[in-house]
Amino acid sequence: MHDTAQPNDPEPRDHLSLVADMTRDFADSRDIDEALAHGLARIASRLRAEGASLFVLEHTTGDLVCRACTGPVDIKGVRLHGSAGVVGRTVQHARPQLVANTAKDPDFGAEIDRATGFTTRSILAAPLRVQSETLGAIELINKRGADSFDNDDARLLEALAAAAGLALINARNAEAMAAQGGLQRELALAAQIQKSFLPDPREPSFPIHGRNVPAREVSGDFFDILELSDGRIWFAIGDVAGKGINAALMMARTTSLFRYIAKTAEDPATVLGAINAELLDTAAFGMFVTMTCGVYAPTSGWLTLANAGHEPALQVPARAGSADLADAMQWHAAQTPPLGLVEGLFRDPAVESLHLDLHGSRLYLFTDGLTETRISAREFLGAEGGAQRPYAAEVGGASAPEVLDRVIAELAPVERAPGDDLTLMRIAGPEP
Repeated sequence: MHDTAQPNDPEPRDHLSLVADMTRDFADSRDIDEALAHGLARIASRLRAEGASLFVLEHTTGDLVCRACTGPVDIKGVRLHGSAGVVGRTVQHARPQLVANTAKDPDFGAEIDRATGFTTRSILAAPLRVQSETLGAIELINKRGADSFDNDDARLLEALAAAAGLALINARNAEAMAAQGGLQRELALAAQIQKSFLPDPREPSFPIHGRNVPAREVSGDFFDILELSDGRIWFAIGDVAGKGINAALMMARTTSLFRYIAKTAEDPATVLGAINAELLDTAAFGMFVTMTCGVYAPTSGWLTLANAGHEPALQVPARAGSADLADAMQWHAAQTPPLGLVEGLFRDPAVESLHLDLHGSRLYLFTDGLTETRISAREFLGAEGGAQRPYAAEVGGASAPEVLDRVIAELAPVERAPGDDLTLMRIAGPEP
């Protein structure tokens, strides 16, 4: 299903604000239980649910325990078997569950209804998921003024549940690091925030791969990969101005917005324009993000790309010889300034996303950590030198992960941290 609403429509714009605000609030919170209770109440209000509960998976027992709830019935502390009911199914399958009529759902358990006198007619649940780890689920009960929740509600709840999952990860990490010094604790927590938003590794045959190497404990760089049910693949790479916890939180906010918007968007320029509008409202003064995002259709070999102030994308033939590589390079430069600085990015009809045919070619995306790698005390690698590294690593039929690992090993060996954060992505088009 594709949502045709534009970013300046009131309701989707309001949803984006909620996702951004709650991601920030969860990440900033010092009291996890208070943050979860407050956040759950906001979610229930926005989605017009009569009741809502947040269940956390207890790893020692495998049970689901209600850690926060809102509505006419207080079930905080209720314990369920890890696979029981709709909430258990949500955790087991790690994806949203929409039940329009509980009477027809085989997994619905009416025990709590019988004990409390409450009547559950419909349910919407989404997993608290960070990377490949499922921490629990949020469950909404009975939509006010409607027979049931819908798919738009499911998309919004999924994004908000991911923010709540981040809060749980942060709380767990903070507890583990409570004995450490203030600065070291902040840096370690920021690093955990960032790592939790990086995508899981893909199989070598997957067309899109990425690597991120921070120069210090925390990187201002990020990349993301988002697979859609129709086979298309969204991707993004970016660089947040600044370091430390503020940069990590802004990265988390930007990535959350990207994932939420891209699931129903068609055009990368629209995605960047919507993220820019949100960052203008929420980013700290002086902070901005350079970012490239796009969507690739492996079946057709066509890719659509938009760039806001980021390093140019490099397209090269898969089989060009080293002698004619310079002539074969195609650079796709930024179309607008970075995100978070000026209003109205990508609103000009003359500024459109690029459409690239990737048949028989590769597309490399990278941050300035690649081009600004020093090759001597006075000389940087530069754009063309940076382009030659990944291309040279393609020799011998190397897989995509091997190509990226070879570049990282050369420019950022384990024994020597890079001078700047280094992030590199490779997108492979179909063979000609």
